[in-house]
Amino acid sequence: MKLFYEMVVESPVTDLSHELRDLGDQIVERCGGVPLSIVVTVELLILERKHLGDLGFLRVLCVECKELPLSLPDEIGNLSQLSYLRLWAFGLRKLPSMMSNLKTLLTLDAEECYNLLFDDVIWKMKQLRHIIFPRVRVSESASHILLFRDKITRCKANMHRFCSFETCLPNPQTLLHMHGFNLKFHWLRKFTNLRKLGINFSTERIFEVLSGANPAAYKLEYLQLFWLINFFETTKLNLFHYQNLFKLKLSGGIKQFPGLDKLPTNLTKLTLVQSELKEDAIEILKKLPKLKVLKLGSWSYKEREIVCFGAENFPHLEVLKLQYLYKLEKLLVEEGGMPKLNKLQIHRCEPLREISDWLKNKM
Repeated sequence: MKLFYEMVVESPVTDLSHELRDLGDQIVERCGGVPLSIVVTVELLILERKHLGDLGFLRVLCVECKELPLSLPDEIGNLSQLSYLRLWAFGLRKLPSMMSNLKTLLTLDAEECYNLLFDDVIWKMKQLRHIIFPRVRVSESASHILLFRDKITRCKANMHRFCSFETCLPNPQTLLHMHGFNLKFHWLRKFTNLRKLGINFSTERIFEVLSGANPAAYKLEYLQLFWLINFFETTKLNLFHYQNLFKLKLSGGIKQFPGLDKLPTNLTKLTLVQSELKEDAIEILKKLPKLKVLKLGSWSYKEREIVCFGAENFPHLEVLKLQYLYKLEKLLVEEGGMPKLNKLQIHRCEPLREISDWLKNKM
């Protein structure tokens, strides 16, 4: 690290060996300069040396260190005016306890910190409005999705860390990529102003709470639910009561697709992944009155054809995206169907050979 410091700061470090100096020269020569990852790492060290408290005026801080190990210094708690913190660090595993001193922090975005475990200190920061947890990286290959069983095991192993406290968040508006095993069900009813909710490794109990006659978090505008294919299948999902729900993403096996009487009436964007839907599901989707964007992702549809005849089918659909549908052979839509479609995207649907001429003009 001393070598990297000298390379970036251009300040000689006296105790470097000749071998290390030669190595530094080789790195610069072969890379055409100092690699960006080294620059970023050293800049973080410099920040730590100068003490982050000297930057107390900061309101927005984005820290990116994708490939190298990183730990945040305790001095980050001295950023008294910080309102937005975005972390992009694959090696980050823990947040410092001094984070609780950030009394003005409204948004914490750790979506790209795949190995980060959240401590209960975050749940006691009453002013937080938007929390984006580390997202789950899902392979487009159905066989690879089984690799996430170890992720579930790790989530369960850490459940005890979340069972001994209650959240103090009075008014969260965004909770994305939260692990279902760490979610207490009554929190959903407590978070009455929640607008965006994303749950990874959803459980049947979560489905039941969301599907009750008196909807939890009834102001939801965006909902994302992810569960492992064949980990469990739901036939009880009922989101009809969520009248503000415009965007919905479901990732996981669906034994029977919900009927129109169980879907939000104002839904404008729907994404399905790993659902393995049958033809009857398409018949339901055709009738969604306000649907504008439909994305059928990997293994979301297992039939050989999609057929859409009649102007009453997909009346407001503007964008159709098909990805990794390895059984789809025909996409047939007569000119009266999908009357407002203006964009068709097809990616890695190799068996697909027959597409209506009218649709080809939309690609």
